[in-house]
Amino acid sequence: MTIPKEHEPQVLQSGIHFMRSIAEAYGSEEGMKLWDAIASTLDPDIKGKIFIALLTGEYNDQLTLRMDIAKYHHAGGNRVEGIRTIRLLTGLGLKDAKDLHDSLVMGNVEKITIDPATRTQTIRELVGVFVTAH
Repeated sequence: MTIPKEHEPQVLQSGIHFMRSIAEAYGSEEGMKLWDAIASTLDPDIKGKIFIALLTGEYNDQLTLRMDIAKYHHAGGNRVEGIRTIRLLTGLGLKDAKDLHDSLVMGNVEKITIDPATRTQTIRELVGVFVTAH
């Protein structure tokens, strides 16, 4: 069954999230067994794209964030700018962006979900507020 082109990005993203969750929950070996069973029912084109994306990390919607505390404080520790940038780039509400910002300032490492199409730009913007992102 062929998936309509307008639904392909959503199906691809959902498939990747699902397979990551399965691998985390059951381990890679059991995850591959489940992948084989599920993949037999997928559109071969989507199946290939999901598999390649998982192997290469090419379709990566996750960023790991860490605040460079020394640079942040040296630059004056602009909390408002940091929260504004986090909100703009992640779509988080004010409270969640403040909580994320404050957690980063405390030295915690955080993971966020982003739009893979804007990954490079998002990293550039976050680095501008002294966050290391990868």
